[in-house]
Amino acid sequence: MSVGITDQTWCEVPWRSVFVTVDGVVRPCCDYCMRLGQLADQGALAIWESRFERLRQMMNEGHPPPGCGNCCAARVGKVKGLR
Repeated sequence: MSVGITDQTWCEVPWRSVFVTVDGVVRPCCDYCMRLGQLADQGALAIWESRFERLRQMMNEGHPPPGCGNCCAARVGKVKGLR
């Protein structure tokens, strides 16, 4: 891991999965509290190559994305884990 990246700020999910709700909302996982896209508005590949890329960049820089607050808080013991 690079400087600034810790177990509390990094997750492998944006590199390996996509979560899509029944109404087409795209998220990296079921715990992520913000939408990254809508399949009705743009294709899955476009979302993967743009919004997911930004998530991966933030994590590589040691900054957890805003939608990852629940998991990051759980990892440092502030809330009960969701996974």
